[in-house]
Amino acid sequence: MTLALMTGWVLLAVLVAFTATIIYYMWSGKMDLRRLISEPNGDASISRFQLLVFTIVVAFGLFLVMVSGDTPKFPDSIPSSVLTLLGISASSYVVSKGIQLGSEGGGKHKDPDTGEVDKDTTDDAAKKKEG
Repeated sequence: MTLALMTGWVLLAVLVAFTATIIYYMWSGKMDLRRLISEPNGDASISRFQLLVFTIVVAFGLFLVMVSGDTPKFPDSIPSSVLTLLGISASSYVVSKGIQLGSEGGGKHKDPDTGEVDKDTTDDAAKKKEG
């Protein structure tokens, strides 16, 4: 067994262990993902959802390209159109965060269970900076 193949198997084992740990934490309720694609106020965020879906689709597609050949290997280059789509998706998320923080109540967080609104953290930081 070559060193490269052994390293690949070790990295695969570490990745599987890491993934199994995350799945266990999600299943047992120690890791709460209910707000993964929501805004701080609890509403759904289309930009977060788009970024999540694009990332999963590109990662799965890259995985399929890697394992589809006779010997699994990383492709020589990733098409620029794929990277452009990921960049557009990520930048739309960043722009939405900027718009959200610039709007009234943009820094307020709402608990999805109780509906209570936390303190406006952006206003608190601005007051401390002024005073």
